[in-house]
Amino acid sequence: MKSDELENLNNILLDNLPCAAMVIKKGTREIVVSNAHARSLGAIPGKTCYEVIAKGKEPCPFCLASELWETGESRQLDAIKFGDNYYEVRWVPYNEDLYIHYITDITAHKQTEERLKQSEARFLDLYYSAPVAYFSVGTDGIIRAVNKATESFTGYSSEELIKMHVSDIYAEESIAKASEITESLFSQGIAVSNEEMVYQRKDGQKVYGLLSVTPIKDEVGRVSGGRSVVVDITERKQIEELYITLARNSPIGVYIFQDGKYRFVNHQFAQATGYSEEELVNMEPGQLVHHEDREKARDAATRMLKGERTSPYEFRVYNRDGEIRWAMETVSSIYYEGKRATLGNFMDITERKRAEEERSKMEEQLILTDRLASIGELSAGIAHEINNPLTGVIGFSELLMDREDVPDDIKEDLKIINSEAKRTSEIARHLLTFARKQDVQQIESNINDIIQTILDLRGYEQRVSNIQIHTSFSPDVPEIIADPSRLQQVFFNIIINAEFFMKEAHGRGDLTITTERAGDIIKASFADNGPGIASENLSRLFDPFFTTKEVGKGTGLGLSICYGIVAEHGGRLYAESELGRGTTFVVELPIRRIEEKEVKQDEQIGR
Repeated sequence: MKSDELENLNNILLDNLPCAAMVIKKGTREIVVSNAHARSLGAIPGKTCYEVIAKGKEPCPFCLASELWETGESRQLDAIKFGDNYYEVRWVPYNEDLYIHYITDITAHKQTEERLKQSEARFLDLYYSAPVAYFSVGTDGIIRAVNKATESFTGYSSEELIKMHVSDIYAEESIAKASEITESLFSQGIAVSNEEMVYQRKDGQKVYGLLSVTPIKDEVGRVSGGRSVVVDITERKQIEELYITLARNSPIGVYIFQDGKYRFVNHQFAQATGYSEEELVNMEPGQLVHHEDREKARDAATRMLKGERTSPYEFRVYNRDGEIRWAMETVSSIYYEGKRATLGNFMDITERKRAEEERSKMEEQLILTDRLASIGELSAGIAHEINNPLTGVIGFSELLMDREDVPDDIKEDLKIINSEAKRTSEIARHLLTFARKQDVQQIESNINDIIQTILDLRGYEQRVSNIQIHTSFSPDVPEIIADPSRLQQVFFNIIINAEFFMKEAHGRGDLTITTERAGDIIKASFADNGPGIASENLSRLFDPFFTTKEVGKGTGLGLSICYGIVAEHGGRLYAESELGRGTTFVVELPIRRIEEKEVKQDEQIGR
C-alpha cells in the first residue's frame, strides 16, 4: 500500500470516532490500520481481527466478510456478545484488497433495553393483575385493551370487550355523561377524575364505579385515545343505600354533614327544623344553631368525634319561623360517597326542657314560700315588740311638741324623732301585713276591671311622669273567685315599681299590660322598658327586705307581700328580665267560680 493511501486511511479512521475501526486485508484478515478505540482492544497492525475479537486462532463463526466479497455490499450484525459485553459489528468494503471493520460497544444500550423490558413486564403484570379496572379506548370509541379486573367488573371476557364500543358497558343513566366525558377527552384532551358512574354487567346487573380518564397522545401531541381507570364502589353504594333507607325510617332526626354543608337529611330532621328536605340539603349547619350556642355546640361535636366525649350534648336552634327550640345531638365520623363525613342524630327536646324549667320554677317557688313563711313568723314577733315602745315614743314626742315651754330648736328635734318613729311604725305595720295569714275574700272578680281601676287612679301621675300605658285586655277573660282589694295591692305595687324604675332610667317609659286566658289560668303581664334586672338579683326578687332601690326609697317588702297574696289565691308570681331590656312581671291565677268554691268548702267540712 502506498504511503498516500495509508494517510488517506488515517484521515478516515479518525481517533475520535465513537467506535473501534480497523482496516483488514481480504485474504489473511490481518489488521493494517486501527484507531484509538480499536487499539484499546489490542488491535494493532499485524494481528488478525479474530485474534482481537474472539481471542481465537480461527475466523469468528459469525463473520460476514466472505459475504461482503461475494456481494460487494456492507454487512451488519446488530448485537454480538463477546464475554460480558454486547457489540454492534459492521463490515464495509474499501477496495479490492481491503475492508473496514467497525465495532461499537452497545452494552449500556442493551442493559437499558433489558431494564425497559423488565419494567414493561412488571407494568404489564401490574396492569393485568391490578385490583381496579384498566382499559384503553381509541378515538372511535372502541375498547382496545383491558385487564382482568375489567373482565370481573363487567362480566365480559377480554375477547368480547375489545370488540365493543365503550358506551356499551354503561347503564342507561350514565350513557349521556359518558358521552360528554369521551367527547371532551378526544376533542380537547380534558381528563376527568373520580366521576361516579353506573355500569351494566353482561348479566344485566348494575354496578357502580369511580371513573378517571386521561388522554393518550401520539408523537406530535395529538390525542389518539384514552386510558380509563374504574374503582368498584358497588359495595359502598349498597351500604350507603341501606343506611339511607334506615335513616329515612328512623324515629329521630338524622343528617349527614360533609364539606361544610348538609348532604342528607331525613324527614324527622326536616320536621324538627321546619324546613323542607330540599331546603336543608347544601345548607350550612351554623344557620340553624342559636348564635350564642354555636361555639359550644361546635366544641362538643369536635370532642365527640375525637372520642373525648360520649354523652349527648344540648344546644338551642332556630326553626324556619325563627322560634328558638332545644335540641339534643350525638355525632360520629363516617365515610359517605368516598369521603369523610359526620353523621348526626338529632332530637327536639324543647318540651322536655320546658317541663324541666317549669319543675325548677315550682321548686324555687316552694322554697321561697317556705322561706317566706319562716320569715313571716319571725317578722310578726319583731313587729309586735317594736310597736309597743314606738307607741310611747310617738305619743310622748307629740305631747312635748304641743308644750309651749319647749324651745323651738328642741321641737325641731322632736319632730324628727316623731317622724322617724312613725316611719319605723309603718315598717312594723308592713311586717305584720307580710306575716298575717288572712282568709282570701271569696267574691267573683274581673281582673281587667281591677287593673283598669288602678290605671285610672294612677292616670295623672303617669301623665306628668311621661309614662305611656298600652293595654291589651282579652275580652275572653272570665270572672274568678278572688279578693279584689288584695289583688289591687299586687297590681298597684307592680305598676308603681315599673313607673319608678322607668322614670329613674329614662325620665319616661312605656308600660304594656296584657291579660289573656291560657287553659285553666288567667295570665296578666306587665312589661316595662326600664333598665332591667341583673340575673344575680332576679332569683332574690321576692325575698323579704331585698330591694334595688336607694336607701330610704323602699323597704324590700312590697314584692314579698305580693308574692304571698298571689300564693294565697293558688296562683304564682314571677319575673322575666335582662339588663338593658326591661322587665316583665307575670301574675297567673287559677280560674275558679262560685260552684268550685262551694265544693271545696264542702270537702273541707266533710259534707
